Order: sequence, then structure tokens, then C-alpha cells
Amino acid sequence: MGARQRHHQPHWEKDLAALSEVKNLRGIVLAKTEHPDHITKTAMMSRAGTPVVALIESAVGLMNAYDIARAPGVFRLAFGVGDYRKDTGASGDPMALAFARSTLVTASRVGELPGPIDGPTNGVSREGLEDACKVTQSMGMTGKLTLDPDQTDTINHALAPSEQEIRWAREMIEKANSGHTGADGSYLPRLARAKKFPSSPRPTVSGIASTALRSLEQL
Repeated sequence: MGARQRHHQPHWEKDLAALSEVKNLRGIVLAKTEHPDHITKTAMMSRAGTPVVALIESAVGLMNAYDIARAPGVFRLAFGVGDYRKDTGASGDPMALAFARSTLVTASRVGELPGPIDGPTNGVSREGLEDACKVTQSMGMTGKLTLDPDQTDTINHALAPSEQEIRWAREMIEKANSGHTGADGSYLPRLARAKKFPSSPRPTVSGIASTALRSLEQL
């Protein structure tokens, strides 16, 4: 089970104390994260080892994303698309949100975190969700939140690497291990990308993220 918290809500400390007693707690998604100390204080007051995901939902949070990504206790960054759009007036067009997504991807890299989790895409068809996942992947994000349990399989399938990509990655790594080096400047970036692929196609973290958030909304 996951839990959703806001650092500045009145009962934040009491809620964290209660959550520390919850069995099978898999993590905390900290909504409205805007400063590194929001994460650090939450992690310090939580049960040791509880992952804390920083949900970035405002312009202030985005501008502080690099510091948040390096804050002690942070596990991943996630994008709260809906509230970010309300805060900034941005549309849902991928181009309008490209800067925010790119910032979270770069901040995650600087903070040595896994790729960030994209926000949910609500009220769309299966094809619309698949298109949204293509945007997620193209921006370098590695998971996607959802409020709809029926979206989980589609997200996992869309974000998981294909068998063809897995074969390409294996070949790249095997050549590198045998001493082969590329002749152009694209070799090292391609090798780095290959090393990020799992050894076989399987569901991505999006399934975990979506399950966690579904639990949050039920609390």
C-alpha cells in the first residue's frame, strides 16, 4: 500500500506517525513537493527505509527539482500534471509540457535517481493512452501514474522495452565486453542507453506506481 501526503497540511505529522504503524506500506508519494526539506523531513519522520516519491506539481517545485532530486530520502521524482497545469496555465499539449518533463528527467539524472514518473492521462481511449505513453518514453521518463486500474496493463505494455530493443541492447553490451568500440560520437550514448534495458521484456515501474497511487486515493 502507498500513502499520499502533503508536507504543509495541518495533520501532516500525525498522519506520518500513523503511517509508520501501517503494515505493508510500500512508499509515500509527497504531493505538492516544492523544497528539498519537504522530502527530508518526511523521510526522517517515516519508518526507516520507506521510499518517498516527490510529486512535483507547481512552478516552484519544478524550479527546485534539481535540489529536490538530491535531497536525502528522495526515491523518485513524479510529475503532477493536472495541478502543474492549474498553477502555470499550460495546456495539455505535449509541447507545452515538454520543458517540465525535460527538467524532471535532467534533475533525476543529476540526482542519480531512476527516470521520473510521468503524470496520469485520464479519460482517454486505449489508443489515446498508448499515444501518451509514447510521449512519456520520448521524454526519457520511465513510468506513468494512473488513477484507473484498467490502465495498468496498457501502461506496462507500452513502456516495457520490446524484444527487438532487448536484442539490440544485448548485442551492444556483448560487443562492448569483447573490446569493440564505436567509430563515432554516438557510440557511448547508445551503449549507456543499452545498459539501462532489463535482460528481458517485463512490466515497468509504472505498474507499481499506478498501484500505489490507486491505494493513495482510497485512503
